[in-house]
Amino acid sequence: MQVTTEGKRNGRDVKQEYVFEREFTPGSVEFRLRGGLNASSFRKTGYFPKDSPEDEPTFAWRPGWELGAQAAFHGRGGFVTINCEVGLTNKFVHAKSAFTVIDDTITSYKRDGTYSTMWLHVAAVPEISFKRDGRFTVVVGPYLGVLIGSRMKGTLEPAGENKLFKANNDFKKTDIGLIAGFQYKLNFGKKDIGGKLGLRTQIGLSDLDNLYTRGSSSAALGNGRISLLSASLHYSFDLLKL
Repeated sequence: MQVTTEGKRNGRDVKQEYVFEREFTPGSVEFRLRGGLNASSFRKTGYFPKDSPEDEPTFAWRPGWELGAQAAFHGRGGFVTINCEVGLTNKFVHAKSAFTVIDDTITSYKRDGTYSTMWLHVAAVPEISFKRDGRFTVVVGPYLGVLIGSRMKGTLEPAGENKLFKANNDFKKTDIGLIAGFQYKLNFGKKDIGGKLGLRTQIGLSDLDNLYTRGSSSAALGNGRISLLSASLHYSFDLLKL
């Protein structure tokens, strides 16, 4: 931007020109590796069938792990970065429930143990800095999760070869939700590897239940929903700076 001023000084005409230039950080791309620890549970809403009041589904947090890769696209100006992510996440959740389904036969279900679920996650997460190239940033954006496998360690009834009774069929295969958290630039050691320490939460918006309302033919018999909650602490670094 150019500004011109005119005036008089000591009886003479004076003209001054000022040129203002704004500096922009050039756009760039980083390829990052990310790993960390998480803790997960299920959030339930609605009514679930149960054999007794004590048998209503209950879920508890358990620790897990995650590993992934990022392509970070830095915008001009140093304020906004778009992180395109893909990774594997192992989430553990403790569950306890007992209920009976009556249709052509009578089937009693019981779960008392810890689920181990493996997810493939894909996300596009904007990262915002409140100052140019600042150390502290906020992240928020959507994610898509695909359930690769699920198993339970503990009591799993009914037993048998019927795949319907297996823990791998207790949940639907697709989860959509939101990621929110923050990151802080932090290097361990003298070499700058573009390290970032982050804390984030995943809030699942999809109903994943494929078991706990099984056999409910109407909302009066069972309208419960189950969705994932997760929090993670992770560290990432720029592969091109190794």
